[in-house]
Amino acid sequence: MRNDREVLLKVFQKEGKYITYGIFKLKIGNKGYLSNITCSGSANKRNSIRNQFRRIRCGGGRRCTAVLLLCIMGVLLISCPAGDILAANVSTDNKDGLIVQYRDNDAAADMLKTMDFQVYGKQKLAANVELLKLTPGTNRQEMMARFKKTGRVKYVEENKRIRLHRAPNDPYYSEQWALPVIRAEAAWEVVGTAARPVVVAVVDSGIDNKHDDLIDRIDRRGYNFVEDNQDIFDWDGHGTAVSSIIAAQTDNSLGIAGVNGQTPVKILPLKTIDIDGYGYVSDVIKAIDYAIEAEVDVINLSMGSDRYSDIENEVIQKAISRGISVIASAGNEGDSRYYYPASYSGVISVGAIDRQGNPAKFSNHNDQVDVVAPGVEIKTCRPGNSYDCLNGTSFSAPMVAGTAAMLKSLDQSLQPGAIYKIIQETSCDLGSPGRDNYYGYGVVDMGRAVLQVQPVRVKAIQLEPSQTQITMGETFQLKATFDPVNSSNRNLAWSSDNDQIAVVNNQGMVRAVGVGQVSITAVSEDVGRAATCLITVVAPLPPQEFITWKTWEDVASNRCWHIRFSLPVDISRINLDTIYITDRQGNLLPVQYLINPEQQDASVVTIAPVSNYAPGERCTLWIKNVAAGDGRILQHGIKMDFTVEQVPGT
Repeated sequence: MRNDREVLLKVFQKEGKYITYGIFKLKIGNKGYLSNITCSGSANKRNSIRNQFRRIRCGGGRRCTAVLLLCIMGVLLISCPAGDILAANVSTDNKDGLIVQYRDNDAAADMLKTMDFQVYGKQKLAANVELLKLTPGTNRQEMMARFKKTGRVKYVEENKRIRLHRAPNDPYYSEQWALPVIRAEAAWEVVGTAARPVVVAVVDSGIDNKHDDLIDRIDRRGYNFVEDNQDIFDWDGHGTAVSSIIAAQTDNSLGIAGVNGQTPVKILPLKTIDIDGYGYVSDVIKAIDYAIEAEVDVINLSMGSDRYSDIENEVIQKAISRGISVIASAGNEGDSRYYYPASYSGVISVGAIDRQGNPAKFSNHNDQVDVVAPGVEIKTCRPGNSYDCLNGTSFSAPMVAGTAAMLKSLDQSLQPGAIYKIIQETSCDLGSPGRDNYYGYGVVDMGRAVLQVQPVRVKAIQLEPSQTQITMGETFQLKATFDPVNSSNRNLAWSSDNDQIAVVNNQGMVRAVGVGQVSITAVSEDVGRAATCLITVVAPLPPQEFITWKTWEDVASNRCWHIRFSLPVDISRINLDTIYITDRQGNLLPVQYLINPEQQDASVVTIAPVSNYAPGERCTLWIKNVAAGDGRILQHGIKMDFTVEQVPGT
């Protein structure tokens, strides 16, 4: 019997100024002869390459691959670095691999012999130090364990990404004195790409939904409760300013940077304030209830009055009980009066400080103030793609709301009480030691807060299944699993390498649109880990008419059925969809298929029960859509009823 092995190479060819590639599948026999080659590309190119390969005889084993590669290089102009054998679907600039430091000079060559084709290339970094590039889907942790087990490796670690420590390129960034005060930049460094999407409901005067610094940060479910419609445009400007402090696009060469940086935060604008800057608590109640139903993560209320409302408090407590953090401004009267909703239980009440760290003259101060944040000369977005500096506790509150949103993005299990505790305990104490009425527990510190909820980086992802077959016109849901399972950022970018065969949406739902093979790839937003599923799309089977065979009576309870076909069948397509047995209720009976593995072109299939049929049971044997080795489908389905014999005494 032939002992063929397949080697898959991806070779880059320089054609003029363009770079193209061909994928070659080489089949090597047990005596080292090339038995077959398939490749992509034009017919002329394929024939030329095949003619070259037909003249090749190799010495067998792994050396055969190297000889074949040299022969390829004689035909094509290779544009990849010397020593790299490139696996299919791997980028030449991929550095997402392992860094290995060997104990001696001989270890490197010996070690790689044991790693099969999981290592597709290497790069020397220093003496006895190499960067090993791994094929997609390789379990990095498993590979690291294999290296360590040999005892010939001093260190092995993942090639981590680094980034420059530079300020965002937003033009007004230098004027945003508040960001370093609350240590927003430090938080960004910790969070990186690990954050998951969060939604902050801003109950306010609406938002400029066409502002260039906000347009991509708006949750389109916003609503106008003043006029009971979906017109959320902000004629006052207050809601736009508040929203921009939380979520203005950062590092986009426009305007300002939001306190959340690159955290994927969305603003749900809920308009409760009219063009004159006033509103009613009834609209606020409706807006909060709407936010609850929308399952937001945080609610910001930069508004209020000195009048307590039981009903408003009730709906806010409902929001908190549903896992939503509520943040509100302490008020701008500059005295000790209580403002609501800031002074309701469970709400984080935020006062304001100036550039010198002093309480802002307008900021309310009382025993309900929890923390403070900058609230003087705060750079914000304004309607009409403009910007302005504003004062008020209204603009302190969203800095704390942004902090709560960032914590939630790192750990979606965090409840409002836990978020409140983190913000409280990590604040920078000012004024009298401990909590006081002017500063609360201190100035919010985003940098320290996020350190309490360290992001869990993605080490690897896997698609289930890794390969499958579906029928054209069908949909199929791919499932991604993460290592570790509690990875903070589980966002994936999905893609198909051939949209003519199958397309995939951003949830991993695949829809087959043509016939052939296609690779579906998922790439983790965090660190860029990737996994691939190979899908074979087949043409839909035509509906079959069933021919009823002779009905059998008194079949033994352990009867095996031997089914002979006129042509050798495709064994891979024999399953519970093609040959199976049901009882009188239509339930599938467990069966096993007995096929000699040496007879891959067998025309006889044996089906046997996993356990004996029930005596006296009436059953049906079904045979349909069985495919021959050449792809032809059984012309007619077969249906045969039988009765299991009743054993005397049972």
